[in-house]
Amino acid sequence: MKNSRTQFFRNIPDVSGKLSMQITPQSIQESALFVFGVSKIELESRSRKRNAAECRHVIAGLLDKYTTLRHVQILKYSGNRERSTISHSIDVFKDLCESDKVFAKKVINVEQRLEGVCA
Repeated sequence: MKNSRTQFFRNIPDVSGKLSMQITPQSIQESALFVFGVSKIELESRSRKRNAAECRHVIAGLLDKYTTLRHVQILKYSGNRERSTISHSIDVFKDLCESDKVFAKKVINVEQRLEGVCA
């Protein structure tokens, strides 16, 4: 039987092929909250403020990118929204990464913070 904890994150190999870090859902959430300056209470609220909304998009997008969680499981970390909202949030994340330079820089900051936390 597989360790149930391993199904929630992917091991990210470094250039030499060794496992350099393990990104967990909690580390993604904490890094995004820090970079966007959003509290966990704001994340879970129905707030439509730009920072809170973008933070939710980043958490959902990075959880989809770096973990094997299904959309229903991502709900827990991105503010307990509906399943269809998570699908939309991931699409918005991808679109904003391509079209909005400021948003893309924030995503890079979150990913760099993840590298520091998980290294």
